Amino acid sequence: MSAIRERNRIIRYVAGLALAVLLAGLQSCKVQTVSSRKSAVTSPEWTYDVGNRAGKESVPARTAELLAEARKWLGTKYRYGGHSRSGTDCSGMIMELFQKVYGLKLPRSSAQQREYCSNIGRDELQAGDLMFFDTSKGRRGVSHVGLYMGNGEMIHASSSRGVIISRIDERYYTDKYHSSGRVLASSPKKTDTEGGGKTRVKSAAPVSTITIQPPVRYTEPEVPLPSIEAPAEMPTLDDVINSKIDSIYSSMMD
Repeated sequence: MSAIRERNRIIRYVAGLALAVLLAGLQSCKVQTVSSRKSAVTSPEWTYDVGNRAGKESVPARTAELLAEARKWLGTKYRYGGHSRSGTDCSGMIMELFQKVYGLKLPRSSAQQREYCSNIGRDELQAGDLMFFDTSKGRRGVSHVGLYMGNGEMIHASSSRGVIISRIDERYYTDKYHSSGRVLASSPKKTDTEGGGKTRVKSAAPVSTITIQPPVRYTEPEVPLPSIEAPAEMPTLDDVINSKIDSIYSSMMD
């Protein structure tokens, strides 16, 4: 009889241990499933990709439109005095870009466009600003202009290669660099000569104001996770173990 009791005690112990391990494994899987679902609920932030080879950069919406329009000119052949995609020079392309995107009529030459802009330092450059260069042999002043694209690149009409994107840290452009400017909302005052040789100052015709909108940001709505609640009356571990052991024991005694 004592041998039977000892056998029964061992059976109850082994069955209880196995059941405890099984319940612990189920609880671990439940926690892991909830954690995985929670981490999958994200809120992505949308930015404008200006498409630079050096990487991505977030820019205001209107600036992104300007840069996207400028990239359409890539490959356009150079033509002195031209300002269309069938042929253009550097200042002609810049003039057309600002006219189309902002409705601004910039001056025709690169030197005049330099005067139109507010002066900024090279370290203050932002996408959409203009960069000016003195490419003349006699160093006579501004003779070339490019549109800064961000990430150390500019788009411009090269007299030898047409419209291209160049790194502004290339030695040629660092040597020829003159200044940088940001397009103003209104043009500077101009002078003309009246009859008799007298000079008078007149204001240029008013132009529309540049309105820069912040980037559109989209946030995915949060999805509530289903709550996991225990049953109203959950049996204890001991109750479950004892119930299973009794069931096993009963089947063995039959």
